[in-house]
Amino acid sequence: MKILLTICSLFYFLTGNCQRLEKLRTFKFENDKIYLFYRGTNSKRTLIAQDFNISSSPATHIGLGLLVDNIPIVYNVSSDIIKNGSALITDSPSSFFSYSSDLYYGAIFSRKISISQKRMLIYELGLQMKRKIVFDKGFKLANNDTLYCSEFVINIIAKTYHAIHLPVTIELKSYIYKKYFDASFLIYYPVDYFVNDKNFKKKVDFFLNQ
Repeated sequence: MKILLTICSLFYFLTGNCQRLEKLRTFKFENDKIYLFYRGTNSKRTLIAQDFNISSSPATHIGLGLLVDNIPIVYNVSSDIIKNGSALITDSPSSFFSYSSDLYYGAIFSRKISISQKRMLIYELGLQMKRKIVFDKGFKLANNDTLYCSEFVINIIAKTYHAIHLPVTIELKSYIYKKYFDASFLIYYPVDYFVNDKNFKKKVDFFLNQ
């Protein structure tokens, strides 16, 4: 009986996770929308989500998605993947959410975009893809070709919508963080910066069974 229950639980676990992932990976893009892709991994859960997010979001990474020539593309700055000498990479929705075996959270938000805004956005992304971006482990702003995931996304959105997005300042109370950043305060853009922004609408999100 215990073996049967274990098998049933495992089947529910696998089936539920597969259904949730499939829902995200097969998400339908629209031409007049810009998308924020979020994922959360257990390996960065404490380091990023719990200590540096400003909402209750469990996201640890963010990418910018849109439809380009009818192809869905997710642009994101990776901390551990280099393509063509740059940390700025492109993913399909499927590869973005298949990045890690310890993925436990995923979400997609959207915002309307005009034809002219999208044209400018695609042009700007083309310029960015020609740069040799280095992942910014120190989370310093205005550091030339050194960027981190949320800084990249916010810079692009600011140019697209001609908006000013002020960074967040927090006091670093942990000795380890003070030592790492060599500072008592951190000025940065959190991964979940836009989670509570009313301009962005949540389309889908989920937690994987752990």
